[in-house]
Amino acid sequence: MSENPQIIEELDPHTAQRIANAPLPTKKTLFLRRFVPWQLVRFAIFNIRTLDIVRRTK
Repeated sequence: MSENPQIIEELDPHTAQRIANAPLPTKKTLFLRRFVPWQLVRFAIFNIRTLDIVRRTK
């Protein structure tokens, strides 16, 4: 296997500015993204909704 040097692209200044101006998540948002019980609840709700759609199409 040959080793490839890591290539780092420079961003277009407009794109870099848009990324710099993007809103950051709040502490609450970050907490909920990492809180496993909340993720399990969201997972269950998503699956129930999906099963309901499948059930209605039959």
